Amino acid sequence: MSRYYEVGPEEFFADYSEPGVSDDPELLEWIDREQIIGLGTDSLANELPYSARSDQLYPLHRLLLRNRGISFHEALWLEELAADSRADGCFEGLYVALPLKLVGATGSPMNPIFVK
Repeated sequence: MSRYYEVGPEEFFADYSEPGVSDDPELLEWIDREQIIGLGTDSLANELPYSARSDQLYPLHRLLLRNRGISFHEALWLEELAADSRADGCFEGLYVALPLKLVGATGSPMNPIFVK
């Protein structure tokens, strides 16, 4: 997200592509085995926009969000947390993020809190 503010929206979206994970069967097996309940990143999408393997756009939205009920937290601002964790060596804590209750919505802004 910091790149968006560094270069501005026009340059940021000029050749837009997100880094991220995709619908690799091993990843899906790991998520199921580890009982992951949420996925959060500092990118605009938690996943690669296109999967050549399945020829789908945003396949993890379907496979995780819809099919497994795993919550997605995208566009998180993690700069300060990452710097603080590097400084004190503590990379574990409690993450709480409650969405606004919006009737009929498919997403919501939130104010996440991370406590080490």
